[in-house]
Amino acid sequence: MEHILNCCLKQADSAEIIYAQRESMPVKFESNKLKCIRLKQTEGIGLRVIHHGQIGFSSTTAAGDIASNPDRIDKLITYAMESASFGQEARFVFPSQPETLKDVCIFDKETALLSDREIKTMGEEIIACILEKEPDIQCGLEINRSMSTIRILNSSGLDVSYEKSHLSVSVEGLLVSGQSLIWVFDGEWSCKYSKDLLSKIPQKIIDVLSLTKKDAVVKTGQMPVIFTPHVVSILLEPIELGLNGKMVQKGVSPLGERIGQQIVDSRLNIMDDATIDFASNSCPIDGEGVSTSKSALIENGILKRHLFDLQTAGLMNSKSTGNGYRSFDSLPSPHCSNLVVQPGEMSLDKMIKQMKNGLIVQQVIGVGQGNVLAGEFSVNVDLGFKVENGEIVGRIKDTMIAGNVYETLNHLIEIGSEASCYDSILAPPLWVDGVSVVSE
Repeated sequence: MEHILNCCLKQADSAEIIYAQRESMPVKFESNKLKCIRLKQTEGIGLRVIHHGQIGFSSTTAAGDIASNPDRIDKLITYAMESASFGQEARFVFPSQPETLKDVCIFDKETALLSDREIKTMGEEIIACILEKEPDIQCGLEINRSMSTIRILNSSGLDVSYEKSHLSVSVEGLLVSGQSLIWVFDGEWSCKYSKDLLSKIPQKIIDVLSLTKKDAVVKTGQMPVIFTPHVVSILLEPIELGLNGKMVQKGVSPLGERIGQQIVDSRLNIMDDATIDFASNSCPIDGEGVSTSKSALIENGILKRHLFDLQTAGLMNSKSTGNGYRSFDSLPSPHCSNLVVQPGEMSLDKMIKQMKNGLIVQQVIGVGQGNVLAGEFSVNVDLGFKVENGEIVGRIKDTMIAGNVYETLNHLIEIGSEASCYDSILAPPLWVDGVSVVSE
C-alpha cells in the first residue's frame, strides 16, 4: 500500500488509498431445508487523487498481488490520473492522522470463529423451534457471518485500519391460512454472536403468527397507526435523505434551510451514532479516515445538523461530520451510520390497550413509493392488525397507508419504551394519528 501511494505521488499532488478485504459465509435454508453454504471472498483497492485541483478515482479487485506487479500499479494510477482531468473540483484536503480513535467494539472473536457446521446447526435449531409451534409453515432462513478488514492511508500522513465481525440472521415464514398466504419476517443484525438468537427470533415469529388466526375489516379513512420497529424506517427514510449533505448542497432537500427549526414533535430525539458497541454500522472512522461520533440530528423535534463527507462539506463551507461512507470501488458519499430514535415511556402493550380504533403495521411492501424526498409515503400493508377498544381483533388485508412524514411525526401520540434493531436502525414503536388508510 505504501509503495502504491509513493508511486502515485510522483504524478499526483495528493492521494489516498483505501484497502478492503471481506470474507463472508452465507448459509441459506429454503422450505425448512438447507439449500447451500458458500464462502465468499472479496478484496480491493480504491485510489483517489487530487491533481491540479481536481478529483480522480480508480479501483481494482486485484489487490492480492498488485504490490508486486508494476503494470497493475501503473494502470491503477494512470486511470485515476486520467479521470482527474475531467473530475470534480476538490474542495477539501485529505485528513491527517487523528490524535485518538474512538474505542468502538466491533470485533467479536466468537463470531469470527463460527464454523459452517455451527452456523448450519444454528439455522436448523431456529427452524425447529418455529415448526414445533407452527408445523405447516415453510421457513426460509439466511445466516451470514462475515469478517472485514479496512485500511486507509493518504499523503497527509494518515494510516488507520480496523477489523470488524458481523453476523446477520434473517428468517421468513410462509403459511397457508384458508384462501390467504401469510408471510412473516424477522431478523437480527450485530457484530457479536449471541446464543439468545436461537430462542429470540423463533419466538418473535411465533408471536406474530399467533395474531394472524382471525381476519378483520378496516374502512377507508384517517386513523391512528402504530408503526412497529420493523417499519419505522418508512418514517425515517425521508428524514435521512433530507439530512444528506449532497441533497442539501444541490438545493433539493426540504431540510436545507431548517437548521434550528422544529420539524417534528418536540418529544422526538434522533441521533446518528457510529460508536455503539457491536451495532451493525458502527466503526471508529468513516471511509475517508475521519473519526466517527455520536451526534444529535433532531433534538426535541429541532433539526440540529446535516451529514457531510469531506467534499460535500467543502462545497458547503462546513466540516465533515464523519459520515463519508463508501466501498473500495466508489467515491465517498454522506450517509447515516446507526440511526437511533430515543425511546419513550409507554410499552407497546399499553399503547394497544389505550387505542380505541386503529391499526398496527408490522410489515409493508413498496417502501420508497411516492415523493420520498418531500416526505411522502404510500405503501401496501403486508402484515397489519386491527385494534378495537384496546384489543387486537384480527389481521387486515388489501390495505394501503399513506401520508407525509413531517405531518405524521407532528401528530405523534406516544413513543414506545422498547427499542429494537432492524439492520442499522434502532427504534421503538411510534404511535401516530391521522394516517390515511385505504382498504379495497
